Amino acid sequence: MIKATHEDKDLVAELLTRSFEDNETVNYLIPKGKNRISRIGMLMQYAFYRCHLQGDVFLSQDRRACALVLYPHLERATLTTISLEIQLILKGLGLGNCIRVLKYRRMTKTRLGKTVVARIWMLGVSPRFQSLGNGSRLLQDVILEMQKKNLPVYLETPEFSQVVWYERFGFMLYNTHELGHNLYFLKRVADKG
Repeated sequence: MIKATHEDKDLVAELLTRSFEDNETVNYLIPKGKNRISRIGMLMQYAFYRCHLQGDVFLSQDRRACALVLYPHLERATLTTISLEIQLILKGLGLGNCIRVLKYRRMTKTRLGKTVVARIWMLGVSPRFQSLGNGSRLLQDVILEMQKKNLPVYLETPEFSQVVWYERFGFMLYNTHELGHNLYFLKRVADKG
């Protein structure tokens, strides 16, 4: 696993756009319509910048998978993050979808509470290389990195098949929420020792 640099922005945005094109949460935030793929790309660029500034962006060694990790306890509103959010609203989401984004953020923040955690915001594998172990290897590397930091790892997914997959890596389901689709919240407590 390697840390992505600013030069990896386009690669990460394209990889995540293709990985999350049919994701129910992305469909909730960016409904089908004009320039949808471009708007998803804007969301992924925003996500890259947010994690690059206030979290971590990890790539698999072969650059076929990436994970965006946030540390909610370290997030701060800055001129840069506010500017990024305004650009996302104006160019990617549109004003009409802001309510959905705010509702989603509030709900995920509530589920995390005030606990010091690492949150895997997105973990994606290039569609051509899915089901080959790329995501599993990257997830294991992220888990090891968070164990070094002694941080529990939290995430959410709209896919029940992903819940089963994450459970194989020691995650446990701790909450669900209806958001026009089911959203499953999982956590993995840092190993002791």
